[in-house]
Order: sequence, then C-alpha cells, then structure tokens
Amino acid sequence: MRPRGRWPGSFLKLLWIGFVCVSIPLGAAVWNAGRFVERLADDSGAALDRATRAASGSRRLADLVVSMERKARQLHVLGDPSLLEDYRERRSALRGTVLGLYQLPFDTEHRQTLSSLVEEEDRIYRALTEGPPPRSDALGRTLDRFSELHALASRIVTAADRIARAEAEATRSAAARTRHWMLWQALALVPITFLLTALFTRLLARPVRQIDQAIRRLGEGRFDPPIRVGGPRDLVVLGERLDWLRQRLVELEGEKAKFLAHVSHELKTPLTAIREGADLLLEGVAGRLGPGQAEVARIVRDNTLELQGLIENLLQYSMGRARRDGRTVRPVALHRIARHVIADHQAAVLAKGIQLEERLEEIEIRGDPARFRAVVDNLLSNAVKFTPHGGTVRVAVGPTAGGAKIVVEDSGPGIPPEERERVFEPFYQGRIPSQGAVRGSGLGLAIVAEYVRDHGGTVAVDEADRGGGRFTVTLPTGQEETP
Repeated sequence: MRPRGRWPGSFLKLLWIGFVCVSIPLGAAVWNAGRFVERLADDSGAALDRATRAASGSRRLADLVVSMERKARQLHVLGDPSLLEDYRERRSALRGTVLGLYQLPFDTEHRQTLSSLVEEEDRIYRALTEGPPPRSDALGRTLDRFSELHALASRIVTAADRIARAEAEATRSAAARTRHWMLWQALALVPITFLLTALFTRLLARPVRQIDQAIRRLGEGRFDPPIRVGGPRDLVVLGERLDWLRQRLVELEGEKAKFLAHVSHELKTPLTAIREGADLLLEGVAGRLGPGQAEVARIVRDNTLELQGLIENLLQYSMGRARRDGRTVRPVALHRIARHVIADHQAAVLAKGIQLEERLEEIEIRGDPARFRAVVDNLLSNAVKFTPHGGTVRVAVGPTAGGAKIVVEDSGPGIPPEERERVFEPFYQGRIPSQGAVRGSGLGLAIVAEYVRDHGGTVAVDEADRGGGRFTVTLPTGQEETP
C-alpha cells in the first residue's frame, strides 16, 4: 500500500488535480499565443507608423522644397519683403520635417542626404538675406540651386518607399515566425498533454482496477490473497472494507465446510444401515423374498447407493475448496485412471444398455491422481445419467499440444447454449432431467471445474456430433510440487 502522504485525500481531489495539471499546458500555450500575437500586433503597428511617417514626411519634404522655390522666385521677381517671411515659415517647417525624418530608420547614406539638403538650403537662404538684391541676375543664378534640393528630396522619397517596403517585409517575416512558433508549440503540447493524460489516467485507473480485480477474486471464490488497494484515502478505506469482507467469507467458507462434513457424516450412518438392511433382504437372510419384494428391496438399495454418492460429492466439494492444500503431485498415467473409472461404471452401463466407446491413448502428466479420478468419474457418471437406454457414451484420453485431453460425450438431450456457462456453478441444475430416480446435487461438474482449475487446466462444454453433450478437459503435462 502506498504511503498516504503521496496521495490526495479523496478520489475526487485526484481527479481535480489531474484536470488542473492537464489544463496548465493548455493555458500556458494560450497565454503564450496571446502574448506573441499582442507583440506581433505592437510591432506591426510600430512598423506601420514608421512607414507612414517616412512616406508622409518625405512627400511633405518634397512639397516644402517646391513651395520654398516658388516663394524664393516670387521674391526675386517682385521684391516684396513679406514673401521672405513666407519663405522663413516654410523653411522652419522644412527643418522640423527633417528632424522628424532623422528619427526614422534611414541608413547613413540617406542621413547624409538629409544633411546635404539642409546645408544646400542654408546657402540659398543666406543668398536671399545677405547676397545680391532681390531682382539681380546673381540671385537668380543662386535660385537655380533649387534643382539640387529637388534631387535630394526625390532621393529621400525613394528611400522612404524602401523603408515602407522593408517594414512590410519585416512584418510578414515576424508573422511567419510567430505562426511557426505557435505551430511547434502546439506540436510540443500534444505529447505533453498526452503524457499527462496517460499518467493521471493510470493513477485514476489503478485503484479502480485493483478494486475490480478484488471483487472478481471474491466472486470466483478465491479468498486466499489479501486485498490491498492503493491510491486516495477513500479508495484505501474501500479496499480495507473489501479485505474485511474477504476475511468474513473465509470464515463462512470454513463454517460451511464443517457444516457439510457434519451433515454428510450424520447422513452416511443411517444410509449405511438402510443399504446393509436391503442387502440382507436380497440375500434372503430374513427369509426368501418374492419377485415383487426383491424388486422393492433392490430399488431401496440402489437409491441408497445413489444418495451415498451425492453425499460423497458434498464431502468432495467441501474438501476441494482448499484448492491446492493437501494435494499430492506425482506422475500419473491418465489413461489407466480412465480405464479403472470405466470399469467401475460397467454395471450402470450394462443396466441401461448403453454402448460405451473408449479411445485411451497412453499419456502421463503430473498431478493429483485422486482428483484426476474424481474428474473422470464425475464426467462419466454425468454422461451415463443423462444418456437414455440404448444410447452411446464415448470416452477419449490422449495427448494434445502441450498437455493432455479428456473428452467425454453422450447421446443424451445435451445442454442448451444458454446454460453451458452455468453448469459448472455449485448446486446448479439445468432444465434437462436425468434418467435416474434421484435428482443430482449439482456438484459433480462444479468439482470437475474446481479440480481442473487447480491443475492449471480448462474445461469446456459444447454439442456432440450426435446432438448430446461433450465435455473437453485440457490439462498441462507438468505441475510443480506444492510447497
């Protein structure tokens, strides 16, 4: 029995723990998936923002250069000082736009392009404010430098487009990496969940299986092994209750055996007196009997013999419950035992005009000869009992794969399929009546099944070729000595 400290207090708690443990990987996977999706959404939003800022900033930069050139040329033509103020406003907006573009992921070359654009614009501005008069040809030649500003702004626009495409590609790559990671996480989660499920299924099923096996052993009448159930405390207590029930059944089994032995012994004494009295009457000790009187005495004697056989079956069954206790294991010539049993039944066979067919091949196995004899005797007496006058009984003994086989079949009414699994139960009597005057006790086949099972063999019943019953006993050739 496992230490109690390793198990929860109840089966329900163990079930809940198993549910939680199996749910933890699933919950962790869902949480990780949510976290990665959230990160992907944040990164995608930031990339989109950078791409948008780069596109709008570069285009604003180009627009400002165009607007500044227009104001500068109007100043050159008109000489209006207010136009210089408009130029200064656009110049300030240009510098703010350049500062904003500096914060974006431009490479070194394009950052140098931004610096060159600012420097070139500074030269133009100094020429407007400190150079030749507004309407002079020298200022006009200076303003021609705006073409250089347009080229620089165009390069920035092209670079901004590349940044937008790079951000989009990075977003797609991040989405693909997230998808692959989530796929591998799911693939890894399947075996983990399976292993946890299998572990807790085993932990939950083991005590239930132990209880089921214990109940089966009790149902089969195997009371020797103690019942031990591990697991949660409530199932351990249930196992202790079952073991208490096993002990009570052992006590009741012993009391039943004693009761059967006492009853059988008390019944055998008056039956012996009745049988001996009938034998004396038939022998004419009390005077010569008439034909009718002799027939009555013969009926009394035959029925007392049959009743004595039933009582001996009771004793055999009660003693046989000890299973291997007291068993003598030695080499046994099974064909010889079968021949002796057939000889013992010759009188009953002749009285009913039964044709007895035998096929006895030499075969030697290890086991208890008394119990083998009881197996063959019960099967043969059962066949003779149910076979009608003039019927046929077959007995076959011989080797089979890995052991020996005993087959007894008759031409009687047979056993219905629905009763074939129950005929080996103690005291069970089927619906087919026997041909004798005394109904059997229902212990003969139970004794057969008990003794065959004790030797590690099997017994089965089916329909014979001529419609009667056929019992097949299969026994292993070797049996270990009882310690």
